[in-house]
Amino acid sequence: MLFAGIDWSDQSLEYHLRRADGQVLAEGHVRPDVGGLAELGLALEAHAPPAEIGIAIETTHGAWVQALLDRGYVLYPVNPKTAERFRQALSAAGNKSDRIDRKVLALMLAGLHQELRPLRRDDPEIVALRIACEDRVRLVEERTAKLRESEQRYRSLFDGLPIGLYRTTPEGKPIVLNQAALQMVGYSDQEEALLAMDLTDLYVNREDRARWQDLMEREGIVRDFEMQLQRRDGTIIWVNDSARVVRDEQGQVLYYEGSLEDITKRKEFEDEIRRRKEYYEALFVNNPVAVVTADLNGDIVSWSPMAEQLFGYQSAEVIGRALDDIVCNDDSIRAEGAAYTNQVLNVGSVRVTTRRTRKDGSLVDVELLALPVIVAGETVGFIAIYHDITDLVKARREAEAASEAKSTFLANMSHELRTPLNAILGFSQLMEGQPNLTNDQQEYLGIINRNGENLLGLINDVLEMSKIEAGMVTLQNKTFDLYRQLDGLEEAFRLRAEQKGLDLTFMREETVPRFMVSDEGKIGQVLSNLLGNAVKFTQEGAVTLRVTVPSPSHPPEETRTTLHFEVQDTGPGIAAEELSTIFDAFVQSEAGRSARVGTGLGLTISRQFVHLLGGELTVESQLGKGSRFAFDVQVELAPPEAAEAEPARVKRRVIGLEPGQPTYRLLVAEDRETNRRLLVDLLAPLGFEVQEAANGQEAIDLWKSW
Repeated sequence: MLFAGIDWSDQSLEYHLRRADGQVLAEGHVRPDVGGLAELGLALEAHAPPAEIGIAIETTHGAWVQALLDRGYVLYPVNPKTAERFRQALSAAGNKSDRIDRKVLALMLAGLHQELRPLRRDDPEIVALRIACEDRVRLVEERTAKLRESEQRYRSLFDGLPIGLYRTTPEGKPIVLNQAALQMVGYSDQEEALLAMDLTDLYVNREDRARWQDLMEREGIVRDFEMQLQRRDGTIIWVNDSARVVRDEQGQVLYYEGSLEDITKRKEFEDEIRRRKEYYEALFVNNPVAVVTADLNGDIVSWSPMAEQLFGYQSAEVIGRALDDIVCNDDSIRAEGAAYTNQVLNVGSVRVTTRRTRKDGSLVDVELLALPVIVAGETVGFIAIYHDITDLVKARREAEAASEAKSTFLANMSHELRTPLNAILGFSQLMEGQPNLTNDQQEYLGIINRNGENLLGLINDVLEMSKIEAGMVTLQNKTFDLYRQLDGLEEAFRLRAEQKGLDLTFMREETVPRFMVSDEGKIGQVLSNLLGNAVKFTQEGAVTLRVTVPSPSHPPEETRTTLHFEVQDTGPGIAAEELSTIFDAFVQSEAGRSARVGTGLGLTISRQFVHLLGGELTVESQLGKGSRFAFDVQVELAPPEAAEAEPARVKRRVIGLEPGQPTYRLLVAEDRETNRRLLVDLLAPLGFEVQEAANGQEAIDLWKSW
C-alpha cells in the first residue's frame, strides 16, 4: 500500500486514543488497509463525537491521521516546532481543506512517532482549525452527494438496459444482476436471486456449461455463446452470452462479468425458416417432375434430381450455365426456347406441350410450366417444371391410331351393314306394293320392315356414337321451319301413341319463332329420341312435348333467342340412384332392362347433341310417377324473307312419269347384284328405260353402245 510515496504494506499501526486529561479511551493494533481504517474509525465514533475537541491520538505512523480528517476530526501537534510548522501550513493553504490535508499529512509524516494532543480551547489557532474542519466536512458531503448521484445514474443505466448484465463468481454464484437479467431468469427481487440462484443450475444442457467454462479458463473471454436456460417457472429460453474474466493485479480471478440477450424469438423464427427451407427442399428433391430455377439472365441456379434423370446432366455440370443452351440445344426448338424464356421474365407464365433436348442429343416430349419468381414485388428469376409425357404422347398417338382404325372400320361396317339392310327394306317395300299379296304376306312384310327399321336405327346409333367419340360430329346449321318439324314429329308418333292408348300432346307457345337458323337434324333427333323413349316405356297416361321461350320479348334488333323443350311422361319413372348414370353410354334404367329394348345410346347421343347446340339436357323423375326431360338451345332468328324462301313440303308417292314426256334412259352401275336389282325394279315401273352394269368397264361399254 503506497501512501505519500511510502509502502506501508508490511507495517502495523499501533494506536492510543486519549482524552485531554490523559485518560486512555482505546488502544490497539490495526493493519494499514481498508479493514484497519474501518476499525480505527469505529473506535473514534464510539469514544469521541466529531463535534468534541480535545481528543488526542498516538499512532506509530502519523500518516494515519488521514482517517481522522476524512471523518471530520481535527488533530493538533504537541511540541512547539511541530505546531509552528502546522500554523505555517495552515496559513499557506489559505484554509482550503484539500490542500490542508496534504500539508497536514506532510507535517505528520515528517514527525513520525510524535505524540499528538489538542490545543487549548482558548488558543487563537483553534478558529482556523475549526474552519478547516468545517470546510473538510462540507467537501466530504459534496463529494459524497456527487458520488451517490453518479452511482444512481450508473444504477439507472445498469438496470435500464434491455439486455441482461451480470457478475458471478467463477463457480457460478451471482454477485449482481440487473433487472433485465433478473426477468430473464424469472426473478423480480435481486436479494432473493442472489441467495437462491446458481447460474450453473440454469443450463438445460450441462455440456454447454462445460464448454463455456473451458473457453473462459483457456481464453478469458466468450463471445456470442448460444445456449438454452431454464427459467424459475420451468420454461426454456434461448440466450446469447458474452462474458469476460476480471483479474486483480496479481492475475488472480476476481469474478466473471458479461451480458445475456434473450434470442428465443429469433431462434423460433430461425427454426421456422429452417423447417420451411427443409420442406421446400424436400419438395424440390422428391418432386416427381423435373424442377429447374434460373436467374434473370436465364442461367441455371438449381437443378433437381428428376431433372438429372430426365435430361441426363448432373447438377454440377449445369449450375451457372444458360438453361436454353442445355435443354434447347437443337435448331428446331432453339428460337422457341428463347421466346419462352423472354415471355416468362417479361410477360408472365408459360404452359405448353413441347420437346426438349437430352444430354445424348435426343428429344423428349414434355409439358412445360414456367413461372416468374417474384420477391418483394421484384422478379428475380423463374422456375421451370418439366413433366415427361413420353408415355402419354405415345398413348395418345396409339389412341389416335386406334380411333382412326375404328373410324375406318366403322365406315366400312356402315357400308357393309347398311347395304344389305337397305336391300331388305327396299325389296320388302316393293313387295308391299304388289296387288296379289295375302293378308299373312302383308303382315310378314310389315314385320320385316319394322324390324329392319329398328335394326337400321341401332346401327345408326352405334355409328353416331362412334363419330361423337372421334370428334367427327359438327353442327350443320341452316334455316328451317320449326313448326313444320314439330308437326312432322307429332304425325310420326301419334299412331304409336294411339296404339298404346296414350294421349300425345304437343304444346307450343305463340311466342316461339317459326323460322330460325340451327341444326334441324340434331334438334329433331334429340326430340325423336326423347319422344320415342316416352312412348316406348309409358303404358298408360300421357306424353307431352312443350316448347317455350324463357324470355318471350324480342327487341327488333335481337337476332338470337333461347328455346326451351320439355318431354314429360307418366311412365314408370327412374330411380334416384340411376339418375347419375342415365346419360352414360350403354347404360339403361331398370325399365329399359326389363323391356329388353334399345342400346342405351339414345340419351347419350342426345346429351352430346344438346352440348353441341350450346345447352344442357336434364332429367327429373320419380318412380311410379313418370319423368321429365328438358333442354335449352340457342338459335339464331331467321330473317322475315325466310318464310317465303322456304318451299312447302308435301309428302307424296311417285307412281310414274307424267304422260307426254320423252323416254329417259338410266344406266345403273353397281357391283352388288341385290342393289342393282332393287334400283332397276324401283325405276323401271315408273317409265324409265333402265340398263345395268356390274362394274365400271361394263358401264363404259354400255354407255358407248347404248
